Amino acid sequence: MKMLLVIVVTSILIITVGYSKSTNNKTENIATNQTDSVTFHLSGQTYSYGPMLDSTTCHAYGDCVCCTGKYLFLNEKDFLTIIKICEPWGDSYSKGTFQIENGNIILHYDSLGVNDENTSLAGNDTSSTLNPKYVLRQTKTPAYTTKLIYVGWNNNTAFKTTDEEAFFVTLDKDYRMSDLINRLKADSVWDKLEMQNIILK
Repeated sequence: MKMLLVIVVTSILIITVGYSKSTNNKTENIATNQTDSVTFHLSGQTYSYGPMLDSTTCHAYGDCVCCTGKYLFLNEKDFLTIIKICEPWGDSYSKGTFQIENGNIILHYDSLGVNDENTSLAGNDTSSTLNPKYVLRQTKTPAYTTKLIYVGWNNNTAFKTTDEEAFFVTLDKDYRMSDLINRLKADSVWDKLEMQNIILK
């Protein structure tokens, strides 16, 4: 009877808390913790994403730049995503609207996007990897909706994507949103995404 009780209690704890696989303070898998009582502020915040999470600093990261990116929550409803892609390919930019639902973030992506394309790759220019030439191009893809699942980790706000290969999403304390936006405007990404009427926080 005692053995049965131990098994039942252990099972409940595993289901409630989740299994955390951690090696050298680097956590690769954290259980999802959804709750209606979760509160957090997104407007004016920049979040980074990556396939791994440093369990000490609650910082999402990747082994290479092309595994990472950023979410810019511009105000109470508009966001912009920066997807980093390794050279010789250029970065990709998307926009949309978001809402918070049951502690999770629902992202509604617009059909308009922008790619920073390396035009040298279209021909036989063997020097493209050494001296790439980039051109911003608007792209049109079907609009879609995805979700960032809230993850509770050491009293920090973090999320996980719902992709087949889930990425962690955490608050970025290294970059100011104003600096990122100024760079996007200087590089004409802001205009290409047709975001001139967006009101920033």
